[in-house]
Amino acid sequence: MRFPLPTFCLSAGILLFGAGCASVDDERAQLRFALDQASALAGEVQMWSRARDSGRPAAVPAEIIESIEAFQARAEDVKDRIAGLSQEALQGTDLAAVDHALTNMIDFDTGLIEDASQDARASLLEQFAGLARNLERAVAAADGSVPR
Repeated sequence: MRFPLPTFCLSAGILLFGAGCASVDDERAQLRFALDQASALAGEVQMWSRARDSGRPAAVPAEIIESIEAFQARAEDVKDRIAGLSQEALQGTDLAAVDHALTNMIDFDTGLIEDASQDARASLLEQFAGLARNLERAVAAADGSVPR
């Protein structure tokens, strides 16, 4: 069967446009997944912080640092996932606060913990838990702007 050239071009254009939309939809689903991961991370850091403060024996600094570094690695994974999305998928979504909160978690200086006094260590750990609360608020603010 022979198609006239304009019909073929129109059909190919519609197929390409449809494939492009599916890709943006897939990326938006990835964005929603990344925000869900960020929210879960924030909740886990806060739960870890509460468990640490609930009268359980204090962890040695190495264990604390190991936990924080694991949280930081997850924050970096979320940040990288978001950074890999196209501008088209991110259009209309303000992720400035999420990006800033993730960056602050990633950049938290665990090197200060080991040599800190018990009071200073408690303050540093509260600061890290505060970063998780900031991330939780940032995700909640951004989540409503992600197209469904």
